[in-house]
Amino acid sequence: MVKADVVFAGGYSLWEAKRRQHFNVHSVPSSVDIAHFAPAREALPECSDQASIGHPRLGFFGVIDERFDIEWVNELATLRPDWQIVLIGPVVKIDPATLPRRPNVHYLGPKGYAELPAYLSGWDVALMPFAINESTRFSYEFPCADGDPYYPIPRQEKTDLHNRYKALADDMSGVTFLGRLATYKYYNMDQVVGQALAFYPRIELKVGLDLVFTKRLLNDARGAGVAAQVIRVRIGNIFNTFLMAGYECTAHRRSDGQRLELLATTGHATWPDKDYQQLGAMGIGCVRDGLRWHLIESRPGRYDWSSFLPMLRAARDRNVQVVWGLCHYAYSDGLDIWRPGFVDRFARFAGAAAKLMKDEGVDVPFYSPINEISFWS
Repeated sequence: MVKADVVFAGGYSLWEAKRRQHFNVHSVPSSVDIAHFAPAREALPECSDQASIGHPRLGFFGVIDERFDIEWVNELATLRPDWQIVLIGPVVKIDPATLPRRPNVHYLGPKGYAELPAYLSGWDVALMPFAINESTRFSYEFPCADGDPYYPIPRQEKTDLHNRYKALADDMSGVTFLGRLATYKYYNMDQVVGQALAFYPRIELKVGLDLVFTKRLLNDARGAGVAAQVIRVRIGNIFNTFLMAGYECTAHRRSDGQRLELLATTGHATWPDKDYQQLGAMGIGCVRDGLRWHLIESRPGRYDWSSFLPMLRAARDRNVQVVWGLCHYAYSDGLDIWRPGFVDRFARFAGAAAKLMKDEGVDVPFYSPINEISFWS
């Protein structure tokens, strides 16, 4: 490192460990080449060494190392011998003899980058079979200009909170606590998880629900929080389901001018119909989603709904009830939230969005006009 002019750390934890050992260290978090892997969403010609493997196929590609949850994969293969598990990638840092050896576990070895979409296209489910250990405990969203992560900061007290809440969930019938715990800079997720666990027995007692509680971490969202909760309700409610899923739809600009387009980077803006279809398969009938004002009104008073209509129509066709966020931290370029003109422009935009939804046949729309307004404080 002493001889290097610049050092790149493959993740925030490594950057945190090395940033004081060199004057020019930069964190390079994991990302996804969306354009390269997008063809995998369609049916591609079968790869020769995968063609004879039956379905359903559950696949993983990547380095098989100390992060790989060997016990979990072995248990999965044992419990479901009809499921075919396809593993692609080199085995490093661990003894290959420790890996599961079962008829339904298939090791295809390393593949070229160009070949991967074809393999993924033949899978029914993509796996991320990482153990929860020091190498995988925390996820991070886009770093800010000053080098700090946008959402979670790794600290021992977070690990302690995670363990405490997991222990509480393990003691409760019908509740599963999965993933990792983190704290937003402006939102106390610890309190949310604690309140959810405390609230569950009251729901179960008073309403008699069929409950499935799922806390799912969006690794391509690179942050932490409650991504989906499902509770099927057998009584009347203004929402289709008691709790709702949510897509991260912030699109604000960082202090360095870069805009964070999470609906685009997670792929939801590209495949809303498939996303809503998956929600239905999981029993989720209500979701938080958002409009991207900066794309819709790039010029004052001119509304281009092409970025929004596929989402609106997909939700309508899939019978998914959406609470639409009109301003999720992001607004059109040239606006100033501290000037009166912002209020007038937003009011006109909100009215235009409501008219569009009415014209599209949305009878009872729900809105979140300004998402977490304290973010601007």
